[in-house]
Amino acid sequence: MTHGRVFLFLVTALAGCATYDRAPEAIGDLMPYFWDNWENGGDGVLADAVVNLGNATTEVGLGVPLKATLSPMATSRIENLGLGDRDASRTAGLVTVTSFKCTLPQLEKILASKDQMAIYPDGGYITYNRIYTTSDVDYFARKISFLKWTVDLTATHIYDMSESLIGGLRFVADRGGGKSPYGSAIIQRTYMPTPALFGDPDHQWLQDYQIEVYFEREPNRIVHAYATWREVHLPLNFESGKDFYTSQSLTNMVDWDKATEAACAAGKP
Repeated sequence: MTHGRVFLFLVTALAGCATYDRAPEAIGDLMPYFWDNWENGGDGVLADAVVNLGNATTEVGLGVPLKATLSPMATSRIENLGLGDRDASRTAGLVTVTSFKCTLPQLEKILASKDQMAIYPDGGYITYNRIYTTSDVDYFARKISFLKWTVDLTATHIYDMSESLIGGLRFVADRGGGKSPYGSAIIQRTYMPTPALFGDPDHQWLQDYQIEVYFEREPNRIVHAYATWREVHLPLNFESGKDFYTSQSLTNMVDWDKATEAACAAGKP
């Protein structure tokens, strides 16, 4: 997941599942737009998109998270990543929008931290190794807009697994003059360059693409929009696109933000 986070398999045989609607049109359009523009989109383009997202998520601050589905990832949107012959249309898209207590500067340190195991002790990690591929010193000095990294991790939930991730943060500065009513923002992108590895070859997690947007709607109140597109084939009817996968995934995405809020309250990292 984001920050190299693992997808939490908090699954039980008795867990119920709900059906979820497609995301509102504005959010359904904006999340792929952030994905498309994370690397090469201008600051003004992304700043405007953050404003549009903030305007489209005004009810999230009431404490009820949005949990919804998205259209599959378009293969054309991953062609520049050098991933070979992948059919991204096989993915299932999901999105959550939550609100939690934290400041953007503290959250940025949490997202950037190499020691995700300390921040999320219940995250299921066995090993976690993040290597920066751009300068963190230059990033936090605002000399560059990106902090990029690679991650290799192993984790255990129902099944032991290992995976590699490519990810990073993009800082979008407050433009001032009323042009950025929500201030600065952070956009995080993560993807899996190769399928995850399990002990059983019939367990498959083949594709994973994520985009996240963070901004403060008001002081010490983060809004987090988080979209994933995954192709997963696991036992217990845990198949991307099916109701059980959708219900559990969306619940886990929201629960991760609760853990992030707790990390903020504890003063981490």
